[in-house]
Amino acid sequence: MVTALAQRTMDIRVATDATVAALREAGLIAAPYARGPLGPEIFNLGMDQNSEIIRVWNGTASARVTAKRTGSKPQVVLRVTESAHANEHTITLHRNPNATQPPEMSSAELRSHITTNYPTGTTFRIKSHKAVEGPDPYWRSGRKILRWSCVVEASVPAFDISFLIGYDEEKCFVCQLPGHATSITAAHNSLRPDTVPAGSPRHGEWFFVPVSDDKLWNALTDYVNDHLGYHIKEHVINGNVELESGSTHRSSMVTYNGRKYAFGTVKDTRNKRHANIELEGWHEVVRNLEVIVTPAQSQTQRRQNWD
Repeated sequence: MVTALAQRTMDIRVATDATVAALREAGLIAAPYARGPLGPEIFNLGMDQNSEIIRVWNGTASARVTAKRTGSKPQVVLRVTESAHANEHTITLHRNPNATQPPEMSSAELRSHITTNYPTGTTFRIKSHKAVEGPDPYWRSGRKILRWSCVVEASVPAFDISFLIGYDEEKCFVCQLPGHATSITAAHNSLRPDTVPAGSPRHGEWFFVPVSDDKLWNALTDYVNDHLGYHIKEHVINGNVELESGSTHRSSMVTYNGRKYAFGTVKDTRNKRHANIELEGWHEVVRNLEVIVTPAQSQTQRRQNWD
């Protein structure tokens, strides 16, 4: 007899296999996770950095390809949706001898007791509880340990997100779009900020907008020459500045009045990720609109890079 849990797991595997098949049909190298890395019901999308295999686990979410481009550099838009639902977990808390109720705990405090990772917006509450006791393994006198056994309900919000997945140059990338798209062109356009003109130079997730204002151009040049001790006309300014902390994209860049400006060679320190580009004169450095969610905010929306 197949249990409800076993049947649910089989259904998730079937759905995951269908998602993988859709990615492969577009020309991507994809494979399912052997099991849900963040829990059996949690959607997860990742990429092996060495093999560049796209890994998928649907969880209880549904995923479908809404746009694709085949050929030597295939790309797809994958839309992932999940309705609001609730899961239950059993946790154990310390119990004072005279207590009749478990201690009051906030949603964040209860979350720290749950090993499954949940998306941003999930709330937690104690649904039921009972008093339990057992022997203390660290005492030989038979002392009892008093505990609360609590059923915690995790209320998971609905979500509806899209990812752009595929090849930009030689390497594969995954990134979360700021909205949805029904074509690859629309997906790329959604990542370009309104302040960035079409056709502006791009290097991975970075756009470079030519500085057309002569006063700003001269101010940047004077700032470098007078304040940083470099001689911009001789191009001896440090050309290995990270475009942001931890970025592998580097160039001759300065921060002026709160904005970043670069010129000359833009490079990626990773092997075979992006070919160098040359900026003729000053350009403002602008990041694309990829959704970036840190692991501390959400494990189901882990940061994925344009490249």
